Amino acid sequence: MDDTRFVFSFLKNIKRTIELHKLFKAGERVLVGVSGGADSVCLLHALHRLASEYGITLFAVHVNHCLRAGQSDADQDFTAALCARLGVPFFAKRVSVAEHAAAIKQSVEAAAHHLRYDAFFSLAKDMHLDKIAIAHNKNDNAETVLAAMLRGSGTRGRSGLAPKRPDGIVRPLIEIPRADIERFLAVIGETYVTDCTNSQMCCTRNKLRAELIPHLAEHYNPNIVDTLARTAVLSAADEDYMDTIARQAAQGLLGINDDDVTLSVSELLSLHRAIAARVVRIAAGQVIPGGERGVSFDAVARCMRLACSVCGGGAEDIGGGAVVVREHRLVRFMPKQSKPLSQDGCKSDYCYVLEPDGTVFVPEADVVFSAELRKSAPQKDFLDHKKEKDTESFDYNLIKGKIYIRNRKPGDLFSPYGNRGTKKLGDYFTDTKVTPSQRDSIPLVCDDDHILWAAGYRRSAHACVNETTEQILTIRFSVKRGDNHA
Repeated sequence: MDDTRFVFSFLKNIKRTIELHKLFKAGERVLVGVSGGADSVCLLHALHRLASEYGITLFAVHVNHCLRAGQSDADQDFTAALCARLGVPFFAKRVSVAEHAAAIKQSVEAAAHHLRYDAFFSLAKDMHLDKIAIAHNKNDNAETVLAAMLRGSGTRGRSGLAPKRPDGIVRPLIEIPRADIERFLAVIGETYVTDCTNSQMCCTRNKLRAELIPHLAEHYNPNIVDTLARTAVLSAADEDYMDTIARQAAQGLLGINDDDVTLSVSELLSLHRAIAARVVRIAAGQVIPGGERGVSFDAVARCMRLACSVCGGGAEDIGGGAVVVREHRLVRFMPKQSKPLSQDGCKSDYCYVLEPDGTVFVPEADVVFSAELRKSAPQKDFLDHKKEKDTESFDYNLIKGKIYIRNRKPGDLFSPYGNRGTKKLGDYFTDTKVTPSQRDSIPLVCDDDHILWAAGYRRSAHACVNETTEQILTIRFSVKRGDNHA
């Protein structure tokens, strides 16, 4: 193909991507990320040639990572000169990637990615721009899919780089191979800069690009890039369908409250596992600051194991400052309570209020308490007081004020069930051979007047269930790590 026909075909392929995925609307203001490398220079040139056809206005931004001494500044100068020649308004943003990476303990590559996108979105917001065009190409997409497969990702990871994202990111070159980009620049006589870090093998993506993909192409599949890109398209279609089904299911199943999200165990387990896992991700995303993107595969797997557990209790940390709790018939997603509640009359190191039919996570003891209020007549199993050590029942009408979960404090008195009289809590612990180092880790269930239960040990003689009980409050606890205290 001669050069003229090649350029025509090249731009036609980009137009096909733009129109197939509806990347632009007439009148939109588009920010183009330009590093000075081949891909971004090609993107700027291509959109500059197509801007009038689609009725869009271009702006360019260069993010200087300040990583390569004078070369970073030279790249910025090159990009500024390119935009001046094309008549595209130019903006430069300087970010200290190395300093940021050290501060948040991330790799330089990850820190650069986050700061770069933060700069894009910040400028787009300040300038009231509609879209942000990024220069990812077909080879980038193949590398992303292969990296996801090596990590063991599902269809979401194998979907690769989307041509269009809800946040305004668009990728007009996503179906264009890197070789065509380089030929296009050669034909139009345009130069570009080369980032020396692209050849460093410390980065996984560079290894995939320079070693693994060429090896696969030579020994297994000469069309490996096309194959991986096709995998992304097929996986994206599958993921879009399953995500739609999962969101429809979640809309009817999730109980979204101010502080937590609940989900029926039986309804969750009635779903196909692929949909159930997505519903769990949606639920967890409601309580994690980063949303669904912050919910890991391992977190979803832990939630599913908890829902399938026959014991009906337990808790799991799902990251992002959130925990999922199993409460027999429900799983509850909620933020960790990092600071104890301050309650009048309860001045211990930690003190949490447990509401009837409520749940509270106690991070200081690494346990979860749940309460269930029953209005039915008392049953025999509540009367013989031989229940499991993680469960106790109380006459709700005999409880004074609120229910608290707290640690011990000086002067605590305890009336153990089955013993006569009241004794110091410390004396009870001595009698039962609880070592001083263990005592502070034992959460106490209390009302306004009494210790009702040294959780995992013994309940008190207060608020016992009997034949006249009208409302039974059952309190359970589960230890997140290790065995309970008993």
